[in-house]
Amino acid sequence: MGIYDLFPKGEYTPNEARGTRWMITVMLMRVIVFNADYVLTKRFAMGMRKEQQKSLNDVEMANLVADALVKFDLDTAAYHLGRASSSSLRSAFESLIGNLRLYRPYLPDALFVEDEETSAFPTRGNPPGISTGDTMDASVTIVFTDIQSSTDIWERHTTAMRVAMDLHNAVMRELIYKHNGYEVKTIGDAFMVAFDTA
Repeated sequence: MGIYDLFPKGEYTPNEARGTRWMITVMLMRVIVFNADYVLTKRFAMGMRKEQQKSLNDVEMANLVADALVKFDLDTAAYHLGRASSSSLRSAFESLIGNLRLYRPYLPDALFVEDEETSAFPTRGNPPGISTGDTMDASVTIVFTDIQSSTDIWERHTTAMRVAMDLHNAVMRELIYKHNGYEVKTIGDAFMVAFDTA
């Protein structure tokens, strides 16, 4: 039994029957188109929600990676990077992390944030002159250090110089801490240190 059999044939003229069949056909086509449109729109909306969630996850992951990179914690950054769904974002961060790993030995130690509890020489708070409250009367002594002919030594004895630099930096930081100094910054093998007395 078809849809057209629902209408008794005897009550309609042939033209009326054709018109009714045409209207039914048009209505069925509209229902089919409406259903197809609904299904496609629903799938599109679900796809958009998934893409939106991926983007939100990538933004959250990028923030976690950036926070780790600020501390130069490359292992944590690489861990968070594994959650990225965007291959271009992952590729860019992988390249950055790879370069930072490669150039780490050549970067100044002042770039690396240490945990206060694990640091051998915890920071003392404000630099000299700031804690007095009256900066006009503050007394600050600035000391600059430099290793003489270090460029030549680096070129001739690269491996030994790396070991020597680690020892140099450890001794400098121990002395700075012992004498209540404040490490302002390092550039290569040079230290800039501040003291509140001469």
